[in-house]
Amino acid sequence: MKLKINYKYIFSSTLLILIILKTNIWKYYPIYSNELFSDWTYILKYYSCLNNINIIENNCSKILTYKFVYPKIWLNILYYIYPFFNSLIYIIIISYIFVTHNLFKNIPKIYHLLFLLSPTSILLLQRGNNEILIFLFIFIFIGLFKSKQFQYLSIIPFVICSLLKIYPLSLIIIFFIQKFKKITYLKIIVTAFFLTIIFFSFREFLYIKSIFNLGKITLVYGADSIFHILNFILKRPNLNYQLLSIISLLLIISISTYMKIERYKNLNNENLIMFLVGSTILVSSFFFNLSFEYRFIYIILVLPFFFENKKIIGTKIINFLILSIYLVLWFEFFILFSKHLVGFEAIRSTEGNILNYKTSIVGGLIIIKNLIYWFINFWLIVISRNIIVKNFIRF
Repeated sequence: MKLKINYKYIFSSTLLILIILKTNIWKYYPIYSNELFSDWTYILKYYSCLNNINIIENNCSKILTYKFVYPKIWLNILYYIYPFFNSLIYIIIISYIFVTHNLFKNIPKIYHLLFLLSPTSILLLQRGNNEILIFLFIFIFIGLFKSKQFQYLSIIPFVICSLLKIYPLSLIIIFFIQKFKKITYLKIIVTAFFLTIIFFSFREFLYIKSIFNLGKITLVYGADSIFHILNFILKRPNLNYQLLSIISLLLIISISTYMKIERYKNLNNENLIMFLVGSTILVSSFFFNLSFEYRFIYIILVLPFFFENKKIIGTKIINFLILSIYLVLWFEFFILFSKHLVGFEAIRSTEGNILNYKTSIVGGLIIIKNLIYWFINFWLIVISRNIIVKNFIRF
């Protein structure tokens, strides 16, 4: 009976997502886009234009004006899967729904539904960003890494993800946590792959970062955003946002060393590795590089661990963290509503980026959203550090 109910739920939630996407309900979401699967079709169109396929239909003169904003390996992949690349996005979306549901197998379904339908998740699905595929490979990585028999195979999804987008390189930390003081063949092999990817691909990733047109505040996940807001208020154009973010990270890590919790030795470890993977991606992405808000979908890797360890870590703080997570997942709706309420876009079009009591309402909500991100990342660092020290690093 339980399996039947689960399959019914999966079918219903998949149907609901497809309805939202195909009937343009997503246009009522605060995702500020006009085209369905724009990121996914961008890759297809760019490849088509480079190879003189459907040139007029794809408006290649405009597309090729700008450099390709993803690693070139995507264009190499398209060489082999071009005929069905456009349809592949639906398979990936269905897989995403199935995997996220599986992560919530011991948690009330309402939490999964609230995650799945949140603006953060819908932003990812509506744009058809290749982040969905990375997410699925990281899920495979977790499964293989947790398996003693197939742990060496976890290097494969690690390498694939890191070639497709650079941020999964941060997962090298996971390989070094277990058997912390021992040099193993697994650590040697993964380090060799890590250094090889850095050597051959890092320059390309830096170039992509320099040409990628990412907003500084709206729909952005990153520590830099709060400094951009401060810069706008204080008018300090010479602020080094990246340096401030790294300094902030080091300060939080230093503070976390004084927040020791002995009970972390008694944790339920079923979802421990998944939590550390999610925390590693979220924290490294937040402090080292601005990314679109859909990067926050990795919070789903953290939630099962929180639910099963509430009493050990602290019921109050975990409940507050879960509340904060779901609040920030849906917070963009509050910002969108406030923009309509004060006529924010009309003010910007006529008066520019000015600061008055109306725009301050929108700005205040944006600041609150970013502070929630800071709060979540602060506790991810504190909890992760305690877990690693108490469970893996024994002095």
